[in-house]
Amino acid sequence: DQLKASLASEGLFDSAHKKSMPQAVNHVGVITSPTGAAVKDVLSVLKRRFPAIKASIFPTAVQGDQAAGQIVDAIAMANQHNQCDALIIGRGGGSLEDLWPFNEEAVARAIFSSQIPTISAVGHEIDFTIADFVADLRAPTPSAAAELISPDGSEMHAQFKGLEASLINTVHRRLQKYDQNVVNLHKRLRHPGRKLQEQAQHLDHLDIRLKRAVRSRIEQHQHQIILKRDRLLRQHPKSLLTEYGQKVKDAMGQLSKSVSQQLNAKMRHAEQTIHLLDAVSPLKILSRGFSVIRDDKNVVIKSVSSVSLGENLKGRVADGEIHFAVTKTTKNDRSEH
Repeated sequence: DQLKASLASEGLFDSAHKKSMPQAVNHVGVITSPTGAAVKDVLSVLKRRFPAIKASIFPTAVQGDQAAGQIVDAIAMANQHNQCDALIIGRGGGSLEDLWPFNEEAVARAIFSSQIPTISAVGHEIDFTIADFVADLRAPTPSAAAELISPDGSEMHAQFKGLEASLINTVHRRLQKYDQNVVNLHKRLRHPGRKLQEQAQHLDHLDIRLKRAVRSRIEQHQHQIILKRDRLLRQHPKSLLTEYGQKVKDAMGQLSKSVSQQLNAKMRHAEQTIHLLDAVSPLKILSRGFSVIRDDKNVVIKSVSSVSLGENLKGRVADGEIHFAVTKTTKNDRSEH
């Protein structure tokens, strides 16, 4: 207890001095008896949980008069080699006398001075030594120390599989989204000729609807006329027949005139719409002698400043394309290049 209090007063037990364990331990040093149960337990746990971790044994006595000095030498050797990510220092359970080397001051100071993070694993869960307080981490048993520094291989494999499936699903969804975007963009791209064709089809539909509406209106009026005629015939008086006959004749004349006027108006409107669409058609503009000039990247040329002498261009006219090279350019201000 006196030694423990002295070391505590020097700060050997302070958490501020304790080193953190690396997140991934690839190489672990085991300082223990090479023939004891502790080393077998550690190697068995590492093989079961994560076989990829390399283990180096630094053999030492773990009880008796020579044990403390050998433990100090083993810690120094491990630090000198500087190949391990962590050191497990410990042994299996035993009597207080058996565990006493881990209460020696020299062992405590060697653990404190180690540049490699240390795990004390001495005895059973109820056993505590000074080495437990000085080490960066304490494990109740050597097997527990091996579990602390080794990830669970099967659990990591399951996590990797889950991440792989999630990544595949994410990539699949992204590809589907990009494919749909391409399809949508393709649908939105329409050739001018196709647009004119759609307008012409729309006019055809309007013409059909107009003719159907006129025919339906005529049939309705004819039906009404027949009903009135039948009513007049049933009333039979000659004067009424003569009067209603004239009204029917007048109504038929007005109806015929009205229908003819409406039909003519609708047909004129349809013809005007067709002429208007034809006038603004790009193909119609080209047929009047105009052309559209593009460069080799299919970009429309809008100014002489955007072309260079010798550059290959192509001009779209009404019946095809003309390919030519620029030999001279002239701006509106008559400046030449």
